[in-house]
Amino acid sequence: MPIKDGIPFCVNHSNIQMIRNTGLSAVTSLERLSSGEVNFNPGNGVPVVLYYCDICGYIEMYAATKTPFWDLEKKKP
Repeated sequence: MPIKDGIPFCVNHSNIQMIRNTGLSAVTSLERLSSGEVNFNPGNGVPVVLYYCDICGYIEMYAATKTPFWDLEKKKP
């Protein structure tokens, strides 16, 4: 997504600022079991900060550990 002065904007609507989802999210790993079923492993994955466009629903994620939000969320009681 285009970032102007540290603010992300939608790739589809270049004048619309993206909205940051509150808190942190995660992309967890997926393991295929021998039975053919899948299992989400929340112990392995990437914490992310999620942004979305309120007009078209475009979503973009950034690794939370590379953003200032990571330290803010870790300090919450």
